[in-house]
Amino acid sequence: MRFGQVGLLVLLVSAPVNWSLSSAAAQGPPEGQVNVVDSTITRVTVYQDRAKVVRSLQVPANAQQQRLRLSDLPELMDQQSVRWESAEGVIVRSLYVQPALSNGDREALDEEVTKLQDRLADAVAQIAVIEQDLETLERLAQFSASKADGDLNRGQLNAGSLLELMEGLTNRRRALATELQQARRAKLDVDRDLRRLTDGVGAAAEFERPKRSFNVDLIVEAEQGGQLEVTYWVSGVAWTPQYIIEAQSAQANSVKLQLRLDAQVLQGTGEDWDNVKLTFSTGSPSLQADSPTLVPLRVSVPGMNGGGQPTANQFGFGGWQDQPIMQNNLQVNASAAESQITDVNLKRIPPATLADDAVKNIGDEFYSVDQLISVPSQDNSLAVTLLNVATEAKTHHVVTPLLSQFGYRESLIDNPTARGLVGGGCQSYLDGRFVGRSTIPPTASSGKIRIGLGIDQDIRARRQLIGREDKTKGANRLSTLKYRITLANHLDSVADVRLYDRLPVSSSDNAFNIMADASTLGEISDDARYLELRRPDGILRWDFELPAKSVDDDIVEREFGYTIELPAGKVLDASASANQMTDDLQFLQMKGGMGGGMGGMGGGVFRVPEQSK
Repeated sequence: MRFGQVGLLVLLVSAPVNWSLSSAAAQGPPEGQVNVVDSTITRVTVYQDRAKVVRSLQVPANAQQQRLRLSDLPELMDQQSVRWESAEGVIVRSLYVQPALSNGDREALDEEVTKLQDRLADAVAQIAVIEQDLETLERLAQFSASKADGDLNRGQLNAGSLLELMEGLTNRRRALATELQQARRAKLDVDRDLRRLTDGVGAAAEFERPKRSFNVDLIVEAEQGGQLEVTYWVSGVAWTPQYIIEAQSAQANSVKLQLRLDAQVLQGTGEDWDNVKLTFSTGSPSLQADSPTLVPLRVSVPGMNGGGQPTANQFGFGGWQDQPIMQNNLQVNASAAESQITDVNLKRIPPATLADDAVKNIGDEFYSVDQLISVPSQDNSLAVTLLNVATEAKTHHVVTPLLSQFGYRESLIDNPTARGLVGGGCQSYLDGRFVGRSTIPPTASSGKIRIGLGIDQDIRARRQLIGREDKTKGANRLSTLKYRITLANHLDSVADVRLYDRLPVSSSDNAFNIMADASTLGEISDDARYLELRRPDGILRWDFELPAKSVDDDIVEREFGYTIELPAGKVLDASASANQMTDDLQFLQMKGGMGGGMGGMGGGVFRVPEQSK
């Protein structure tokens, strides 16, 4: 096979080679008779924000040099991306890309696009202002609530003024929410008009869009004729993964699972893909192939001699280097440096963290559709099934009384596809009933997947504080708390339960002591990964079987307690921990989730007697 590429024009003197272009080459191909040939889209690979299209054509046999034209290629085609691949006996001497649009039409189109872009910028600015107002209002509400708590503690709360303030805040919230909805609707309208104008879907803003496309001319020598493929990148297309879980109850604590992965395709390239071989990729054409480069961590002490000085070219890169790759290397090294400096400066072990790319779908998985398929260029998305596998799994109930009074059905399964899975949203069905939504994180071929199967109202739990004792120890206060968790099983079968609770851990350098009452904890889960990753962060987990019909007088009770030692007169505050909850949840999802007994962040001091483990 022979290969070639083009920017605007590639001239070939002998055999086809890849050649950089000069601006002087934009004069066009040699004049001569143009033979407009039919071409067929045979293969398409869809990436996150674009697609690679392969067109096939038959080159007629001719002893003379020919000028062939592929006409009406989509406007969203990247002109710099056009390549060819030819069979033996077919030599491409040059390839030229030119727009098939008159200057007058182009000026009218550009003028209308500019108007719409100005309207879009105004709409975006208006939304930003409203969102900022809402954020300011929320901070005011939080401040008012905090001040009200302080006034209440001091016995100075003016209930009438507080109610009047909160009513005013509520009314303003509603007004701003309405304005925000209207502004977003206006932005969507402008987005739709702009896309119709630029994608060639129809008319926009009372402007009839002229047809705009590209022609590709090839100067070809093919005495015997032969096959020729032209490839190019095109924008206006994207896909998102969507998982469907269909579970059927089998024996007690087990289900039959059907795991399906669909690609939701939005295809607005301006050309239809009819009966093509379709492939979806989780990667990106701009994905970095080289591993990130770890550079030295150069540190200094402020105010002391010998501090590092930036070089003149600190953020500049040579012309031959790929700037996005260099910028990415700079970004990840800066993030890692910040993390390392935190390790040194903090007086405690910091929370576990993930690398910046841990939650991104950056792999190079390819999913090919088994049969030929047609995907028209349209406004609506189309679902294409990529994977559909069956498996069986054990189920258990996750019970977390702090968060919900109900148990949740769940399975933890080995990846049944034997290949890497892209992260995406998931819809779950049990015995034909929709039970909820969840997400499946990017998963390795040998990884585990947590499958949520929804609420089970037949498993219920309640948590309550049943005892408290405070006493003084030197300058510190010791508070001992005792809790009772009550569980009921209304099912006719035994339920496999994983019960979760937690103890507080410190989120600052000012650590406090937590001492769990080993006599009340009972048998904590012996899951190795739970003990390693979540137990030190104060998460408690008990694994046990909940007897069938354990209701009324037969309910199951578990009690536990702990003692916290604080300086006298000090109280705990959980406001700072809210800033870390997003990171915690993200970490847990990537590490297999709560049901998998993995992950966890937090740090702090936490002491547990050996016999309680």
